[in-house]
Amino acid sequence: MSADVSSADDTRDYLLQTVHHFGKIDVIFSHAGISGVLAPVTDYPEAVFDQVMAINVRGSFWLQVASP
Repeated sequence: MSADVSSADDTRDYLLQTVHHFGKIDVIFSHAGISGVLAPVTDYPEAVFDQVMAINVRGSFWLQVASP
């Protein structure tokens, strides 16, 4: 199984598949993350910032929100 953790739907579906396969979830450990690019803040690409935040922050958020 795999999921795009920046997507609420993917995360929810992943968790539902996990529960269907194993019966329950005892612990969730989220370690998905990316570092983006090394650049001064004034030169940091907005699209890269959005991608980093979507994976590193929203991914953990969706995991908690969608947990059964």
